[in-house]
Amino acid sequence: MDKRIEKSILHISNNFRRELLLDDIAAEVYLSKFHFQKLFKKETGLSPLQYLNKIRLEHAAHFLIMYPKCKQIDVAFECGYSSPSVFTRSFTQFYKTPPSEYQKNNTSQRESKRKTEQFKLPLTYIGKKELIVFPTNLIEENLGKAYEKIIFGINKPATAYGIYIDVPVHKAANECRYYAGIEKNADVFLNADYSFTIDEGYYTFFDVIGDFQITSKALIEYKKNYIDPSPYIVSSLVGLEKFKLPAKDGGFDYFTVQRTIYIKVRRK
Repeated sequence: MDKRIEKSILHISNNFRRELLLDDIAAEVYLSKFHFQKLFKKETGLSPLQYLNKIRLEHAAHFLIMYPKCKQIDVAFECGYSSPSVFTRSFTQFYKTPPSEYQKNNTSQRESKRKTEQFKLPLTYIGKKELIVFPTNLIEENLGKAYEKIIFGINKPATAYGIYIDVPVHKAANECRYYAGIEKNADVFLNADYSFTIDEGYYTFFDVIGDFQITSKALIEYKKNYIDPSPYIVSSLVGLEKFKLPAKDGGFDYFTVQRTIYIKVRRK
């Protein structure tokens, strides 16, 4: 794919909650809106604004399943829509079913039994961080290649970051967008076309080792047993993970390293 289009997709993925105009997206990759739109449609089969709407609706579908008791007005604003009516109309046209029916059909009718024991939700504050990132998906081979690029650019063990634009709960691994990244600093010798900003704020966290089936199960259980009973709610469905990368020739296997998963939260 043309690197300018990949960069614009990253921009859309990072900013889909706010108003995005065609002129603004095109300006990010230094193209006229006419040339940009033509190139974008050639690469993706969709116009930039159609792609933006697709990202918003996929995020909304995930949110409806993860939070079966949330109000549609909250889902609409969480996903960047100006009103619930605009959201409902777009969702129904895209999924051929209203949001309420989609939620009902994709959510278990059985209420999970909550543990009576109340756990204190672990929290940490993460400041704003600028990352160099390499876009990939969650296929093992592709993940490995992305992190190999980072390992090649460091001369000592370093902290790596992974950004889940999509989580492997309701999407296939090859469809999930993921960014392998490392913080920008003087010890990193990498030329990358893409960057990502980690939002500052409070995050809860847990550790995991294993494949994405294990990760998905751990995420669902953690939300059910720790986040849901707490006075906090997930404030972003963009996931973050952090782990140690070896220096060159140190040997690295993504699925055997301990990773800390971070979930941004806010008070209910």
